[in-house]
Amino acid sequence: MKNYIKILRPWHYMKNLIIVFPLVFSGRLTEISLLSGSLVSVIAFSLVCSAVYIINDCRDAERDKIHPTKRNRPIASGAVSKRKAAAIAVILLALSALIQLGMGFPISSVLWVAAYLVVNLVYTFGGKNVPVFDIFLLGIGYPIRLMYGGAVLGIEVSAWLFLTVLFFSFYLALGKRYGEIKNLRQYYDQDHDLGITRPVLKYYSASYLENHMFLSMGLGIMSYLLWTLNKNRYFTWTVILVFAICMFYNLVTENSDADPVEVILKHKLLIVLLAAYAVLMLVILYCI
Repeated sequence: MKNYIKILRPWHYMKNLIIVFPLVFSGRLTEISLLSGSLVSVIAFSLVCSAVYIINDCRDAERDKIHPTKRNRPIASGAVSKRKAAAIAVILLALSALIQLGMGFPISSVLWVAAYLVVNLVYTFGGKNVPVFDIFLLGIGYPIRLMYGGAVLGIEVSAWLFLTVLFFSFYLALGKRYGEIKNLRQYYDQDHDLGITRPVLKYYSASYLENHMFLSMGLGIMSYLLWTLNKNRYFTWTVILVFAICMFYNLVTENSDADPVEVILKHKLLIVLLAAYAVLMLVILYCI
C-alpha cells in the first residue's frame, strides 16, 4: 500500500493551494459556499495531478532506473507494475471528471484542467527533451492552477497576480533544472553525460540556468510589489515572501531533485517564513 501511495505523490498537493488564491485574495474566504467549492476543486485537480505523475513515471521508468535517487521510485524499482499504475491513473482521471461534472463546474474551469493535462502530456511525451520549452512546460502549470481556481468560482484574477505567479513559476522551474545539474555532479564526474538520465540537461549549463533564475526572480518580485500597491497598501509589509523566495536559490543545490515541495518540506526556516507570510497576509486582508 505504501508504494501505491508514493506513486500518487500526495505531498505535492501543496502546489494546489494556488487554486485557493483567487478566493483568498478576493476577501471572500469566509463565504462557506465559495470555500467548499474551492476545496472540492482542489481535490478534483489533485486527482489529475496524481494521474500525471503516474503517467510520467511510467514513461520515464527506464531512465529512472539509472538515476541515483529516482531509481527508488515504486514504478522504476518494479514495486508497482506499469499496468497497475496506468489503471490507477485512468481511475483518478475518471474520478476527477465525475467530481467536476457532479459539482456543475463551469466549462471554463474544465478547460483549464484539460489544458493542464495536455501541457503535462506534451511534457511527458517529448517536451521535456526540448531546451527552454521544457522550462515553459514545467512553469506554466502554476498559472494554470491560479486561473482554474478563479474560473471555478467566477472570480477574476488580477493581471499583476497572474504575472507574479508566472515569473515565480519560471524561477522554480529553472531552479529545478539547476538543482538537478548541481546534484547529479555530486554523483558523477565532470566528463559524465548527464543527458543519460535526463536528455535536456546536456543543453544547459549551471550558469545559464542561474542567470535566468535571477531574471525570473527579479521580474517576479517586481510584479508582486506592483500587485501589492494595487491590492492593499498594507501588503507592502509582506516582504517575508521575498526572503523566502531568495532562500530557495541557496537550497536547490542540496541533495534533492530541487522540486519546490521537497525543498520546502526539508527546511524548517522556509516553512516558518511561508507560514508567517500566510498569517500576515490573512490579517491584512481580513482584520485591517
